[in-house]
Amino acid sequence: MSDYQAVITQAGLNKAVDASQKGIALKVTHIAAGTSGYTPTVSRTALVHEVARIPVSGGKNASPTQIHLTGLFDTGEFACRELGFFLEDGTLFALWSHPTNVLFYKTALNQVVQSFDLTLSAVPPGSVVVDTTGDLNLFYAEEFVQFATAIMDTMMRQNEQRDAINNMATQLNLSKPLKG
Repeated sequence: MSDYQAVITQAGLNKAVDASQKGIALKVTHIAAGTSGYTPTVSRTALVHEVARIPVSGGKNASPTQIHLTGLFDTGEFACRELGFFLEDGTLFALWSHPTNVLFYKTALNQVVQSFDLTLSAVPPGSVVVDTTGDLNLFYAEEFVQFATAIMDTMMRQNEQRDAINNMATQLNLSKPLKG
């Protein structure tokens, strides 16, 4: 087993089999991060030391046996040593942890965007899907607007400087004006 492969919990497997028999799909809606490192077991129902739980920000059903999830951790400071993937009813569906490895470090000053792939080979195909709260790119809309505004302001100043230089060149009878 990979050091970074999540374990499907027994509760998650039971719910997936039940959902499959009913012809419905379960939705993974939240990701939780914690600070305890250990070897995960299928009997776990919660993280040992959960410090942040976030809604799934983006994702897709990559195949009937794999889902891709993205989350934005934007509060707190912690070393992530355990992750939980939760169904919409709050059931811990899958769990990752490692006794020594840290998955990521979240400082108080940064935002951490993490992507995860859950391999669902242990559950009936199509019984689990990802449910998102929106496109993760929307989280950065304000930053992109600020960046675009700064670029436009710089371009305007450069054009003004070029025009001023060309006006001086005309006044001094220089033959080659600057081109824009």
